[in-house]
Amino acid sequence: MRFWFCALLGLYFFPTIWAECLSESCAQQLMETLDMKYHQTAKKLSLYPDFEVGAEVALRNDLLPLLASMRKFDWQNFADPLLKRQFEILLRDLKYPEISMKFRRHTYILRTVGKQKFTCDRSRPNKCKLISYIRHIKPIITNSNDPDEIKWYWREWRNHLPDEIKNALNFYVDYYLNLSMEASARPSAIWYERYDNPNFLENLEEYMKTIEPLYRELHGHLREALRMKYGPEVIPPSGLIPHHFLEQALYQSWKKESILENPYPHKKMPNLLPELRGKRWKPMDLIEMSGGFFESMGFPAFSE
Repeated sequence: MRFWFCALLGLYFFPTIWAECLSESCAQQLMETLDMKYHQTAKKLSLYPDFEVGAEVALRNDLLPLLASMRKFDWQNFADPLLKRQFEILLRDLKYPEISMKFRRHTYILRTVGKQKFTCDRSRPNKCKLISYIRHIKPIITNSNDPDEIKWYWREWRNHLPDEIKNALNFYVDYYLNLSMEASARPSAIWYERYDNPNFLENLEEYMKTIEPLYRELHGHLREALRMKYGPEVIPPSGLIPHHFLEQALYQSWKKESILENPYPHKKMPNLLPELRGKRWKPMDLIEMSGGFFESMGFPAFSE
């Protein structure tokens, strides 16, 4: 009871509490308070799935004050390896600035772009009825057998993107380019910094090379299936697949009638829920299982 009272106080008065105590035991209390704050925020955000900036960004923003307090500790010399690891990972988020109104506005624009109406309905050539991508255009691309119709909507939606959407996208690109990182690092390094391996990108490229032959075979198989459906005058015999047809194939992968037929129509994917519920897997069990799966394919084992 005493801990929870202190923890609740810590949510509101953490700058004062942890400014004076920088021992490892105080660091552990701070971590427990941060964990409680995380769950409180996550529960609140789960009630608002259409929140303007997304759960991950909102969670990070709520935790920034506590993360700033973490920076005062001599965490590199902690005796507890788990606590040391938690500090190492969480402090990486300090480079992200707090959410500004500008960030919120541009994020909301990009999150709702599929619901905005700025493309004309092709079935009404004499009168422009504006339609949205999610509700109208995506179902057409998914289900239409008319290659001209698919191409028309794919092109028109992109050609009529409002300036506010283009500006929001440019804002996001600049935002991530300007985050503090080594001048020599490539901009995409920010997406991979959570991995321990300093050569992660180089290793990833090597893994991609090993699956490139299989990927080319799958690409050729899909192109041939599209040629059978739309004809050689629409789908080239070699080279790239037109993007609007690739988009259709992607959307159809979630429905029964797909451009790619199931070679075993009577076989269904296994239902993993009974397995997960029956054995009462714990988080570490799932981590060890996934680690074993990747090791079986030749990946290195997880670090301690």
